[in-house]
Amino acid sequence: YLSIGSIDPVYHAIRMVDGILAHTQTVNSSDMQKVQFTFGSVMDEVKRLVTITPEFTLSTINPETMLYTARYALLQILVNLINNAIKYNDKPHGAVSVSATDDGTHYTFRVQDNGPGIKPQYQLKIFEMFSTLGTTDRKKKKGTGIGLSTVKKLVEKLNGTISVSSEPGKGSCFEFTIGK
Repeated sequence: YLSIGSIDPVYHAIRMVDGILAHTQTVNSSDMQKVQFTFGSVMDEVKRLVTITPEFTLSTINPETMLYTARYALLQILVNLINNAIKYNDKPHGAVSVSATDDGTHYTFRVQDNGPGIKPQYQLKIFEMFSTLGTTDRKKKKGTGIGLSTVKKLVEKLNGTISVSSEPGKGSCFEFTIGK
């Protein structure tokens, strides 16, 4: 018999287990086959996979950038970062912009939002497995601390790095590279 108060911890535990399984599957079996495509085409796919409510704007910068990389892995990274930017945004009108550039040896991607930001002391910690900021999303649910760890592992598998810059109250910018 479960009381109402015990449902939330049970639900959170189930989400944690599901998240661990998804993390393991994603990192170990992601399709790493390189194909050529435009950044705009992968962002079109992201827009079909992410729920963007009317109070949000998602913009794509440099959609014509040609990419030759693991499309499925890049899609997973972008979907996770954009979902987080939307889920944790605390503004009446949320804005997320995503850009891609090619510097010759790497592709650089930026996912920038106008959300609550991340305090400096947490900016490295958020990429660790099970690390959360303890905040709730727009639906009052706490994260599992698995998503950004998965993103970091995928970026590393693609010979890249990821970082965040943020100012509390003014939003965050996640920047990651992918080796060519």
